[in-house]
Amino acid sequence: MKRILFTGKDHRLRRRETILHPPKGIKFISQQPLNEMKKDYELSGLIAKMQNSKKMQNFLNYNNIIPKKQLKNIDLIYSPGKIILNRFPWVIEIDNVAVLTYYNLRLLRLLKPFIKLTLKSKYCKKIICISEAAKSAMQHCFKSKKINKKISVVYPYVKKPELSSTKQRKITFLFISTNFYLKGGKELLIAFDQLSKKNKNIELTIITKMKDISKDHMKIIEKNSKIKLYEASFSKEDLFHKFYSKSDVFVLPTYQDSFGMVILEAISAGLACITTDLYNLPELVEEGRNGYLITPPIYYFDKKTFQPNTDAWNKDLVAYSKHEKFEKVVIQLTQKMEIMINNPKMITFMKTESKKIFNEKFAVNIRNNNLKKALV
Repeated sequence: MKRILFTGKDHRLRRRETILHPPKGIKFISQQPLNEMKKDYELSGLIAKMQNSKKMQNFLNYNNIIPKKQLKNIDLIYSPGKIILNRFPWVIEIDNVAVLTYYNLRLLRLLKPFIKLTLKSKYCKKIICISEAAKSAMQHCFKSKKINKKISVVYPYVKKPELSSTKQRKITFLFISTNFYLKGGKELLIAFDQLSKKNKNIELTIITKMKDISKDHMKIIEKNSKIKLYEASFSKEDLFHKFYSKSDVFVLPTYQDSFGMVILEAISAGLACITTDLYNLPELVEEGRNGYLITPPIYYFDKKTFQPNTDAWNKDLVAYSKHEKFEKVVIQLTQKMEIMINNPKMITFMKTESKKIFNEKFAVNIRNNNLKKALV
């Protein structure tokens, strides 16, 4: 049994799933006990706070230098995005290159030569990228054949849920995010409200932090009986059985994402999807096959190199997405949703294709095989 120390604390659910579901022959030991970590929905917004931090001392905290006593009986260190400075074998997980310096682009530019040297060292055994976009980002950022040879793409763990299929009288659209505005909730609300005035057979379920929704947008929700609003405090199991299983189309017109776990969960549950063509999302949603991709008002990552877009990175995107009117997004959402409403058979086809795509690329056995190869 290979014992691997999983560094860091208060991990989002994606990383907890990695710890809880290792490949056969691997055992993850978390640096912080899982039962002491905050709930996933409580961690929303912490990345944004780190991103705005300009303190270089963040680069040299305990996530980068592991105390020797914690390495007793450990074979390998697994680091979620932090450069390890110990003279000890380690692997690193990357969702985007900015994670290497706590989402501080200025620090990334300054420390790139040092980071490149460290990634090329004999102690760095593998670079696990959680998407093809992340792999491309690393290749464009460091331009090193030695680093490229260490890169493996391993998609996150999501177990295909066993859900009972029920025929719905209405076409149900579903939105789940703890950040209503940043993930395009405002534009979805406006588009759906317009569509619901001429389509009786549709409804929208929104799961988010209700306190973040403005009074004006809350009024729209309260006046429309076809919109159901819930507080984002459900367990993953409840989300699957109470919401994914009873929905047809998952809609997340996100403006900032470096993976989009809810999209992966949606396709595992067999939902058609509408999202933006941001970063790795075209790996999850294939245009016209299991859903539609729309154009966001701002690209958080460059479309060709997948490097962080400095202009977008330096904006307060939460405030920007709350106060700006993204009319083109509303138009695109309206068009795509209307196509689906008018073609129920297309939704059925796309839901079937989502299941196929999940089995082809993201199934647990595929993930376990790829992760094991990267760790042994």
